[in-house]
Amino acid sequence: MNTMILNIDKNSKMADLIINNQQILYMLERFNIPLGFKDCTIEDLARMHNIDNNALLAVTQLIVNNESHAEICTKESIKDILLFLNNSHESFRAKIVAIKDVIDKFSEAISGNYNIVLNSFYNEYIEDIEEHFAFEESDVFTYVRSLYLDTKEDINNGVKNISDFESNHSDTELKLKDLKNILIKYIPSNIESKYRNKILYRLYDLEPDLFLHSKIEDTILIPLVKQIEKENLKI
Repeated sequence: MNTMILNIDKNSKMADLIINNQQILYMLERFNIPLGFKDCTIEDLARMHNIDNNALLAVTQLIVNNESHAEICTKESIKDILLFLNNSHESFRAKIVAIKDVIDKFSEAISGNYNIVLNSFYNEYIEDIEEHFAFEESDVFTYVRSLYLDTKEDINNGVKNISDFESNHSDTELKLKDLKNILIKYIPSNIESKYRNKILYRLYDLEPDLFLHSKIEDTILIPLVKQIEKENLKI
C-alpha cells in the first residue's frame, strides 16, 4: 500500500500526524515532548519545549514522508538533534536488554548448539552495538557539540571532521536480520515456546527504530555538519 505524501510544515498539527505513524511517538519521547498537547502545531511544541523548530520539523518530515530536509536546519538545530540521538541510545539500550531477557527465557526450552548459537550471536550483537553507541557518544557527538558551542580547543578523540564518522558508520541493524533468520528458519519447529514469537515481535519493533536513527544521522546530521565545516573553512 502506498503511503500518501503529506504537506508538512511548521503549522501542521502534531496530533494529526501521530494517528497514522507510531514512530512519531518515539520522536516526541526523544525530544522530551509529553503527550496531551491538544491541537498544537509543530511550531507551538518547539516553542513550548525550547526545541529548535527546524530540527523538530526536519525529523518529522523524515519520519512521515521519508524526505530529508537537512537544508532547513541551522547551527542552532545541532543541540536538539544530538538530544534526540542521545535519548534514542538510551531507549535502544532498554529495548536490547528487554530482548535479552526474553531470549534467556526462550533458552530454557532449547539446548545444545541452538542455545549456544542464539545466545552467542545476540551477546556479540550487544557488544557491537554498545561499541557503536560509545563511539558516537564519546567521539562523534563531542566533536559535533564543539561546532555548535564554537569551542576552539582540540577535541582529543578520533573524529577531526564528520567524514571520520561517515567512513566508520556501520549499519548495525543488519545483524538483527540475521537474528530473525535464526529464529524463523533454523531453530526447529518442534521446539515449542511462546517466547520465540515474543523475541520476533520485539525485533520487528526495534529494527525500524534503529533504521530511523541511522537515517537521521546520514541525511540530517552529517549534511548539516558538513555545511558548518565548510563555512568554518571560509572564516
